[in-house]
Amino acid sequence: MGFGLLFFGYAASYMMSFNSFGFIFRLTGTAVMLSGLARLCAFEKRFFYAKLSCILMAVAASCESVISVLLDYSGGLYGLVREDVKNIFFTVFICISVVFHVFIYRAIYKLSCDVGLDKISKQTIKFAVFAAMEILLVALSVVTWFVSHKVSEYFTAASIIYPLIIFILNLTLFYSCYKNICEEGDEDAPRKPSSIPFLNRLFEASEKRELEIYEKTKAYAENRIRQDNEKKKNKKKNKSRR
Repeated sequence: MGFGLLFFGYAASYMMSFNSFGFIFRLTGTAVMLSGLARLCAFEKRFFYAKLSCILMAVAASCESVISVLLDYSGGLYGLVREDVKNIFFTVFICISVVFHVFIYRAIYKLSCDVGLDKISKQTIKFAVFAAMEILLVALSVVTWFVSHKVSEYFTAASIIYPLIIFILNLTLFYSCYKNICEEGDEDAPRKPSSIPFLNRLFEASEKRELEIYEKTKAYAENRIRQDNEKKKNKKKNKSRR
């Protein structure tokens, strides 16, 4: 449906972009997310707004990438391009990301409600609240800066570390959607193998474990039903004897 592409694109855009070549991962990740969102738009129209914000993120990432290349390989065109401009486009990327998350939560919530997955819809609301807390932390770090620099440093540190938790939670949300939401008619279709051997082994181990749990649960339920039936039969026999 597109959740797989959304998962990998999101991981590249955020989890893998905390390095000196982060602009490359942000550009690549947004491109992959766009591909996934384009497919999801066919199933829920609210993904269009997430797609639109993702396009703006891709533009900001593209500008950041061009400026980074100019700074690294051409000396900033003899001083015409400065590091501040690169930081501005990164800030724009982050600001648009806030809007993107609002739309993606909204679309997933609506889709999960339509297919009757209450667990995912509740997770979406919960993660949206967590994401809102990040905005509050950033706001507090700015406000407290004018009151006490020492207090502001704590809020700033929290606002830098806390997003990592949000990103991990979002990846679990996207994976849950990938695993539980499918196109009509594909409910019993086998899982499509990945081009990455490690992921295939991981999915196979997970599916094997789930099958074992299912078989144990089924055997336990059948045993309980058999015991209950035997008790009922014994009670009937005792009544008939009386």
